[in-house]
Amino acid sequence: MSDQEKIAWTTLLAGIAGMVSFVGVVLLHVLSEQPVGEANYSIAMVGCLLLMAIPVFVVQTVLHFRDEYNAQGADERDRDIARRADQIKFQILSFACVIVLSLVFTGAAYFWIATVMASGFILALLSGAWTQISGYRRGLAA
Repeated sequence: MSDQEKIAWTTLLAGIAGMVSFVGVVLLHVLSEQPVGEANYSIAMVGCLLLMAIPVFVVQTVLHFRDEYNAQGADERDRDIARRADQIKFQILSFACVIVLSLVFTGAAYFWIATVMASGFILALLSGAWTQISGYRRGLAA
């Protein structure tokens, strides 16, 4: 398993954990019969984003230092797979930006704007990681 695939697996698992934890926080507020748009979710949202970022950062750092020691690096296949994943992430983030801008222009509550923005970011990470994993497992289409 290449280092980029290890990072992709870490990103996928951390993204799922972050999304599930944020949805859990929102559901707890819904079940306590508080209005969803009026609660302060900023700490929960930042916490979930940190929950996703820290494991990926740690794995990247460990693999980077190991690569310097072993003088390994990415090959052409790794770069092609990463490029395809970046294209998928860009498309999803672009779509999320259109939704966020439409929410801003219609005057939606801050909760919905922030939730769509964070969800778009998380979905882009998940889809990019999944694209990388499937690229390593099944290969890239021509």
